Amino acid sequence: MGGIFIPDYDGSQATGLVGTIATTASTGVIVLGKYRLWKLTFSTSTPTANGSVLRFTVGNSLLGHIAITPTSTSPFLHNYQENIFELDGSVDSVNLANLDNGAVTIIYSILPLARS
Repeated sequence: MGGIFIPDYDGSQATGLVGTIATTASTGVIVLGKYRLWKLTFSTSTPTANGSVLRFTVGNSLLGHIAITPTSTSPFLHNYQENIFELDGSVDSVNLANLDNGAVTIIYSILPLARS
């Protein structure tokens, strides 16, 4: 088993895929699409020894179940990991929040991928 993921240029033209998140703020809903393969890369604007964490939620924008604003009890991603995901048919969007990093801004990039 194996796979090679390549950037999906057409998918990368969506809005909201690159940006910054201020302390205690969120990105708002970012619609990626159902069955979307994507990579999340993020870092703090000021490097820290412990890395950075993003809280997240997912939702289905077509059914009105939006990705709500993450809270301190939402699951989190750590930037020391390779963050590649595939959404299934039940969700199409993500919302990211900067809640655990102190007074620093998070820089993020979502790259849609395709299988080769």
